[in-house]
Amino acid sequence: MIMELESRKVFIDTQSFVRMGLNLNHSALGSFLELCKDKKLFHLTTTVVKREVESKIQTFIQEALSSLQDFRRKARLLEKIDDESIKALFNEIDKDEVHKKSLSVFKEFLAKSNTNILDASSINAEDILDLYFGKRPPFGEGKKKSEFPDAISLFSILNEVGAEKVYVISDDSDLKEFCSSSKNLILIDTLDKFLDIYNEHESTITELVKKYLSSIDGDIKNKIEELINDSWAYNEAPWEDSEVDDFNVIQVHDFEPTVVCVDEEECLTTFDVDVDIEYTVTGPDFNGGVYDKEDGSIYTFGTTTHSGATTKTFTVELGFSYKIEDGELKDIDETEFCVAGLSDGIAVFVDENDDNW
Repeated sequence: MIMELESRKVFIDTQSFVRMGLNLNHSALGSFLELCKDKKLFHLTTTVVKREVESKIQTFIQEALSSLQDFRRKARLLEKIDDESIKALFNEIDKDEVHKKSLSVFKEFLAKSNTNILDASSINAEDILDLYFGKRPPFGEGKKKSEFPDAISLFSILNEVGAEKVYVISDDSDLKEFCSSSKNLILIDTLDKFLDIYNEHESTITELVKKYLSSIDGDIKNKIEELINDSWAYNEAPWEDSEVDDFNVIQVHDFEPTVVCVDEEECLTTFDVDVDIEYTVTGPDFNGGVYDKEDGSIYTFGTTTHSGATTKTFTVELGFSYKIEDGELKDIDETEFCVAGLSDGIAVFVDENDDNW
């Protein structure tokens, strides 16, 4: 069933930017940007969201710089190696310039998308206080003071749109409750899903794309399984020197693709999919080791192995080109197939003294 497009105005909550990794090159944001540039969609934001996103960008960059400094301290033995790619890891970095450039990317996104940035000057503080003391969304039972920025943003948006409607992109539970009480706020939990609604409304090709994806569902699952099995995994539990011996996919669950970008020649689709994985982890047998009081260390004389299973959610991007003949997709060629995050490794959690063992 094709959903009706009820508005061309869109507000993206801070939580959604964070969910997309604060990556302004994210496929959904890239598609959204182009639609805003062409004035097919209109982006509304607030000074609250702008400041929150900028603050989170600064925090992320600071954490990344700290991680780089930590790497350099632990890898001094590599500093003098005659390899340009390794030497680059030790080049001096202007931290202020990095922070400045990281913020400029977000400012450029707002400028290019012709974003209307609303301030809080028009809202009535009493309306927000009524919600807070009444324990109503977005505050709820806990009356969280941290939800004041959300309330300010939502009232700013409502004052701007008046009798019109606006899509609110957020997966925040308190925002969901607030939006459900307003006929003007239409909540969609991800930008990808909103773009899917937009593309279904704007282009009949979207229906053809989904029909094609349904026909190759099994092939897509097989390729996801292959890519994950060919990647690598690590143990994030505090079991020192433990390693993942092997892991493999048990099952790739069903998924619902969203069309984030489509035209007469090509499209880009994305979806989240749950994957069941089993794994084996081996590490030092600390339980069977000997504690040396003199140096405060445990000496181990063997290893122990544990197996387990988990379900991980992966984001997949699938793009393909085509020709349209007699209302059908023809000459279909895959242009992109990516399971996000595999290059960083798949994290599992196995502790030597886990209650399950």
